[in-house]
Amino acid sequence: MANTVIKTENLNFQYESDDKIKPVLFDVSLDIKEGSFVCILGRNGSGKSTLAKVFSLVNKPTSGTIELFGQKIDENITEDQAYEIRKKIGMVFQNPDNQMVATIVEEDVAFGPENLGIEPQEIRRRVDEALGIVGMKEFSRHSSSQLSGGQKQRVAIAGIIAISPDVIIFDESTAMLDPIGRSEVMQTILKLAKMGKTIILITHHMDEAVHADRIIVLSKGRVASDGTPQEIFSDEKMLEDTGLALPQSKTILNMLKEKGIEINTDGLDPLSAAQNISDALKKRSRI
Repeated sequence: MANTVIKTENLNFQYESDDKIKPVLFDVSLDIKEGSFVCILGRNGSGKSTLAKVFSLVNKPTSGTIELFGQKIDENITEDQAYEIRKKIGMVFQNPDNQMVATIVEEDVAFGPENLGIEPQEIRRRVDEALGIVGMKEFSRHSSSQLSGGQKQRVAIAGIIAISPDVIIFDESTAMLDPIGRSEVMQTILKLAKMGKTIILITHHMDEAVHADRIIVLSKGRVASDGTPQEIFSDEKMLEDTGLALPQSKTILNMLKEKGIEINTDGLDPLSAAQNISDALKKRSRI
């Protein structure tokens, strides 16, 4: 059985500033297993990014508990312990330009390992490997400023891979990208998931969520639902109540069903399901 890398019980969090208190998370209880691909889905303001910051120890819970890699996070945790835990969790943020720290691609990817005190020979190996994984090795000596948004985001992902974390959190990492850039980044995320990395994808894009093993829906700071993509997207009332839409593929299936065209996509990955729909429509057009 896979180890639990993140576990929360009745976790609450509130922001405090200028004598103002803003509660954001309410009684969040969940666990994430090693090697899983989990999507946290929700509308803007649902608490997704705040929860990601709790996972990465940027924020500490106001109340309730969180365990990271078996270590309970409380007031007794030392800075050295927190530092060791943070090294195991990498995060890719929304704006790729805010994550670039060097002018040359390979230097940017090397920045994290250098700050961890990794030996130069090992850094070279990690940089080459990371750029290969994200499909950017041929751009290693390119200027970061001349890359597209999707390419910059893949370089940011390579920088996280080079640190070698156990968990990678993607916090709305495709939100500022065009469709081509989004596709490039999603292909990289899927590749990392197949390699066995623990992936937490935070998004409000339904068609990205369908790729995950499991979806956790947040609404107004609470867990509204938790299940497989098939379970989540079959619960249309829950989606409506939480202000979420169906993925395009599911919408198309419903439209076809209304016209008497039944297409079985149970148990299929999103690409195979889409191919089944396409094949059925082509067959229908020839009749």
